[in-house]
Formats: sequence, C-alpha cells, structure tokens
Amino acid sequence: MKGNVLVSLTDKNYIDPVKQLFSSVYYNSGWQGDYLLLCHDIDDKDIQWFKDKGIITKNVEPLYDKDFEHFPPTILSKLYLFGIDFKRWKRVLFLDGDITVRACLDGMLVGPGLRAVEDVHSIPLKKQFYDDRHLPDNGSRIKMDRLRSMYDMKRTAFNVGVLSFDTEMIEVDTFKKICDLFHEYGLLSPYNEQAILNLHFIDRWNPMPLIYNNYYLYVRPYWTLEPKRFEGICDHFIFQKPWKVRQGPYFADWLHYLDLAKDMDLDDRPPSARKWTESEIMEWTSYMKDMMVHRSRPLILNNKIMETLESGLGISGKMLRTVSPSMYNRIRRERYHGSLKDQ
Repeated sequence: MKGNVLVSLTDKNYIDPVKQLFSSVYYNSGWQGDYLLLCHDIDDKDIQWFKDKGIITKNVEPLYDKDFEHFPPTILSKLYLFGIDFKRWKRVLFLDGDITVRACLDGMLVGPGLRAVEDVHSIPLKKQFYDDRHLPDNGSRIKMDRLRSMYDMKRTAFNVGVLSFDTEMIEVDTFKKICDLFHEYGLLSPYNEQAILNLHFIDRWNPMPLIYNNYYLYVRPYWTLEPKRFEGICDHFIFQKPWKVRQGPYFADWLHYLDLAKDMDLDDRPPSARKWTESEIMEWTSYMKDMMVHRSRPLILNNKIMETLESGLGISGKMLRTVSPSMYNRIRRERYHGSLKDQ
C-alpha cells in the first residue's frame, strides 16, 4: 500500500477547470502524494496532457447513460472512488474540478471514516431528495416512503465536492452496494450521487471544517455595501463558475493557475504557499458560521438595509449627492464593483 492520492474527475467539458485545479494544488498545497484523474469519455489527446505531467489517469465507463435534471451523468463516476483498486493507496482525497486550492491540505488527511463538509446551510438529508409533489409517479412515492422508513432523514447531509477517507473502509462489495443504491433511489434526488453517498455513509462520516470546502466565497460585513471576497483553503465554485462568469478577482486567479499548469513538474514540487494553524481554522470557521451558516438576525438586518440603500440609489441619488458627496461616490463605486454577481 502506497501513501495518499489526490483525485479529480473530468469529462470533455471540464478539461481546463481540472488543469486549473491540479495547478493550484501543485503551487499552493505542497502535496506530496500521487495525482489521479478519473476520465469520463474524453479524447486520448486530452488524456495525454495529464500523463505527460505525471498524473495517473483512469478511464471509467459511464454508470448511467442519460443526463440528470441538473447535472451530466459524469458526476456518477465519482462512485468509482470506492472501488477495490483504490486500496493501493492508504488515503484518498477527492476534489471537484470547480475548486481552487490555496494552502496546505495536510489537515484533511487525518481522522477515521469518510470526512466531508456539511452541505450548504447544513441542510438535512431529506432535502437531498424530491418531496412527494415532484415525484413522477406512484411507484416513486412508494420508494420514497420506504426510504424514509429506513433512514433518519433529519440527519445533516454532507457535500461531496471534497472528500477524504481511509481506504480501509473499502470492502470488496462497497462499489456494488453504492451502485445498487443509485439504481434503486438515485432518480428520487436532484443531487444524484451526493444523495446516494449520503445514504451509504449516513453513520460513517465525520465533519471537516468548512474552510476545506468553502462554498461561501463572498460575505457582506456589517454596514457595508460591498460583499468581501472570503477565501478558504479550498474555494469551491458550486454556483457561478469563474470560466463562465469571466469577470471578477476569482476569475483572474483561475486564469493565473490555468496558465501555470503548463509548467507543473511533479519531480520538483514547491512547498505549500500557506499552512493554516488549528486556531486560525477555528477562528475562520466560527466567523463564517456566524456570517453565513447561522444567518444571524443582525446580519440579515444589515443586508436588508444595505440592499435597500443600494437598490434605491437611483431614486435618492441626487439628494444624497447634495447632502454627502463622499457617501454618494462610495455607494456608487461599491455598487458597481462589489456585486455578488462576481461570485
């Protein structure tokens, strides 16, 4: 058994994002383990680029042949992580292709079982599945009733964009069991592989700090108009993708790491750009829970006031410019350069 492996997944539409991901890992994390790419229906020419960089590639057969409601069938290939062949490594670290890594990842390589970050706003497992109104037929509703009787649907769900696990938890039939779960219940969920992995590991996962799967990329500090960029160790663009938005500071970073990808050399690995201490991680996590997860009443009031002021600028602008030119100019500047649309 070797050491650790960092894995991502791509199809033909995610080649550049995955190059950017591996580049950010290389330049910022000090990662010393293997790199591996699960290749879902991509050309040999594209695969060769990764091989030339020393990245292990593994072609995977599609596990489903139709598009899901919100996602391509590619996402289901994440289930291959739990195949018996991954036991050649001691630990697997999986990162989605829409992530930028900014610091050392060693803190993710400890702890038993599967480690992951709670899903957005700590939603319960039941929210990973359709409610009865959106199920297509009576057979689906019967399956959903059976699911509710078998699992505690109030349990908090985890996000599958960042996963870390010791391969001792992989057994000969683990992959088959997860695939069987998908074929039985996978189409009852708009989140497909995420819902299924939550079912399989419902009692066997442990939470990681949000900083390792930071999907809250902007916060609005109290009494300010401009949402502030807020970086974690792994910034996860689960909503607007930098290469699609094509503007803002995150896009500039994304382009930077994509450009640097051509110079990666796994035989000459740079040290980590930053190593967060435990106290720094705890402080960051506490702040983010206050600002975004718990949605404290003062924050909601602050956002409502600021949003109202921002949206009313056109109506009251002349008056404000007369009374306080500096405030007027500040609001205009922050309004046009600090939009959440940069996310």
